[in-house]
Amino acid sequence: MRDTSHGEQTILFADICGSTRLYETLGDAQARKIVATCFADLQSTTTQHGGRGVKTIGDEILCIFPSTENAVQAAIEFQELLSDGEYGVGDTKFDLSIKVGMQYGAALEEDGDVFGDAVNVAARMVSFAKGGQIITTRETVRTLPQHLQNSTRHLDTTIVKGKQQEIEIHEVIWETGETTSMWSGLFNVDSVRTRLVLRYGEQEQIIDQNCEPFVIGRYRRA
Repeated sequence: MRDTSHGEQTILFADICGSTRLYETLGDAQARKIVATCFADLQSTTTQHGGRGVKTIGDEILCIFPSTENAVQAAIEFQELLSDGEYGVGDTKFDLSIKVGMQYGAALEEDGDVFGDAVNVAARMVSFAKGGQIITTRETVRTLPQHLQNSTRHLDTTIVKGKQQEIEIHEVIWETGETTSMWSGLFNVDSVRTRLVLRYGEQEQIIDQNCEPFVIGRYRRA
């Protein structure tokens, strides 16, 4: 008999970046020990914030949390752990980083694993992220307490496979003093749709790749 449960969860994927150089330099056995140590620290941090490490997939770990606040706090500690540069052999430390993707929503837990739309979206968010980033969606940000919402910024809007509506992509700012970063080349250009909404009085015009020529405001034909 399968052990199943349904409920709202925050799904978090964390992917260790820079491990390729680790394996090339140290060899598989030694590098795997360092990655395993890193995973153990991430698992411990997850538990401290009320979450559970579900599984590891290559250099990626999947965790679930009962709330977005707990997940964000854990994700920030993940970043701080990796930024300290404590992982290596002896005096040799390696420049590892971590990228995090999160999504809050309904999930199905079954026999220790987790499934559902929130899992798929979280996996997509981590694929968008770069090392040192925590990426999530607007709908997830809305579930955070205000002080954490204030530490996020809107980055882009994109189409995610399997979703009918465009998704707003947000980043959680965790480094003190960080105010801006370059955001280019993240998405496949073919999957991004950018649009501008202009309003003048009661007139509204949406400008996108399908926009026809138009006039808004005062215009006098010659």
